[in-house]
Amino acid sequence: MTFFGASRAAIALGLLFSTSAMAGTIVGTVSDASGTRALESAEVRIVELGRTVEASRDGRYRFPDVPAGTYTVEARYIGADTVRTTVTVAESGDSYADIAMGGRESNSIIVIGQAANQASTLSRQRAADGVESVLTRDAIGQFPDQNVAESLRRLPGINILNDQGEGRFVSIRGLDPELNASTVNGVRLPAPESDVRSVALDLISSDIIESIEVRKSLTPDMDADTIGGSIDIKTTSAFDRKKDLFKVSAEGSYNDLTDKLSPKGSFDFSTKLTDAVGVSGGLSYYRRRFATDNMEMDGWDIDDNGNAYADTVEYRDYDVTRKRLSASLSFDFKVGESTKLYARGLYSQFDDQEYRRRLTFEMDETPTSSTANTASFASDDGEISVQRDLKDRFESQKIRSLVLGGETETGPWKATYSASWAKSSERENGSIDPVNFERKFEDPGEFGVTFDYSRPKLTSYAVTAGQARFLDPSEYAFDKVERTTLSDARDEEFAIKADVSREYVMDGGVFTVQAGAKQRWRKKTYNAQFDIYKGFNGDLTLADFLGKQDYGLASIDPVLAKKSFRPFFRTNMADFELDPFDTDQASNESDFRVDEDISAGYLLGRWDSDKVRIIGGVRVEHTRNKIRGNQVELVEEGDEHDGVEVDED
Repeated sequence: MTFFGASRAAIALGLLFSTSAMAGTIVGTVSDASGTRALESAEVRIVELGRTVEASRDGRYRFPDVPAGTYTVEARYIGADTVRTTVTVAESGDSYADIAMGGRESNSIIVIGQAANQASTLSRQRAADGVESVLTRDAIGQFPDQNVAESLRRLPGINILNDQGEGRFVSIRGLDPELNASTVNGVRLPAPESDVRSVALDLISSDIIESIEVRKSLTPDMDADTIGGSIDIKTTSAFDRKKDLFKVSAEGSYNDLTDKLSPKGSFDFSTKLTDAVGVSGGLSYYRRRFATDNMEMDGWDIDDNGNAYADTVEYRDYDVTRKRLSASLSFDFKVGESTKLYARGLYSQFDDQEYRRRLTFEMDETPTSSTANTASFASDDGEISVQRDLKDRFESQKIRSLVLGGETETGPWKATYSASWAKSSERENGSIDPVNFERKFEDPGEFGVTFDYSRPKLTSYAVTAGQARFLDPSEYAFDKVERTTLSDARDEEFAIKADVSREYVMDGGVFTVQAGAKQRWRKKTYNAQFDIYKGFNGDLTLADFLGKQDYGLASIDPVLAKKSFRPFFRTNMADFELDPFDTDQASNESDFRVDEDISAGYLLGRWDSDKVRIIGGVRVEHTRNKIRGNQVELVEEGDEHDGVEVDED
């Protein structure tokens, strides 16, 4: 009984893992009739066997283990008529059937225009393993989007978090951007900012992108931390098209608050050096000068009359210059009929120079009087602090990625493999954030102000007492300056991965077993030095740095000139008094280093027929973190430290 049972099991395994000796392979490509472009995700079907596959990125399709005989191969693509061709399969070897879709006499405009873009998008979404939304190059080019985040706002279920009116972080189905995974050509992008895991996608220009895929459902072959969704950005490949491509664009935008024109230019290309070697790439540059007027309020409460009021009101005037430089370069190779190799790199830099001038009211007490739409404060009841400050900040963010990989197909087997490196960084040196001048009104009758909340988006103010002192710049004494001497955030990741799949042809469909493994090594560090100065050897007032306001929502005069304080500070730094306590606390509590190693493996099964696809499997990941930082302990005045009572904090 044992012998016969083992024999039957061995026979079954042999049948399962063997390839028929009387079977060949049908291979070919699907492209448009003009020979311009490969039709990715075209559905190709062997009519007699009911087997279906989707064309890959370069339009290639493949049917292994096809019994010898003559078959009808049918190709379908949204927006084009169905095309059929006949192919004869020998008892072994490859049989070729290249398919051109969209002849002159049919509705054949399938590679250009809005209809072509829609056809490409729908075809790729239909071919996806899960719920997926796709943006293609043509769709991105139809809109005046400046970066990848702004392009993604066109997709359903996507919400974009803006910064200064420009798209930055991406939320999928309302989930926190921290829960998303962002990749470029399959390479996980680390986050350039020190305190988040999410990647700000305003860093990458949309001009160099071939397509963006947003996967909204998890499958076992995806990283397990892709809880919100996966955003996969793909750059151009030379084999995406049958013909060479060279594109140049130039445009500009105008901001009426700054009266400045912002230029933008880009070019990209793809060409085949030989039938087996291709190169592609792109470069985009954008310089945007703009201004923003806004106001913010905090400390909302209800007074004794039952009316709402804010105890902090800020009027903010921004003047921003942003530069974005993105570049990509890819090499593609075909090694025989079975193997494709590639090398893809991306570099993107985002520089942000921001000047912010701010008028701030801070009230210690509740309003003297109020109505449903107004709140009046007076120094008779408590201190009112009026602050006028300037932020002069320059930061630079960079992303670099490089991946070497390929795929090999032989018989029913397919292997994909890659090794990648990515690094993101954000750096500031010497930003003034901010320099503050303050006037405190404490005496009765010295100052009064009324805020009008009747307009939901515009809270106005009126000074009811102390107008002369409020407008006199010499009344505002130097309070403090905070200098970001260094803010250096780095996030770097190395990864290797490999996937192997095997197809089993069965009655009514194909069953695929796929397994893979991935190893990631990630290191994130932050090094900061914040110097805080709270005194000056001499008299220093706002009158020494007086500028002209260009704020449109209210009068915030007197204001600091945007570029006046930095050279004075640099020249007279020895006269400013460093606060060692606040400096040490701010600098030491920020520094950290995290080493994160992730090992992953998965196994999945996929059933495909001409009507249904079913996927199931399991994924296992192990994460090891090593975290180092500073423990900062605050000992207040009068408390003991090491058995000794301290005289000050």
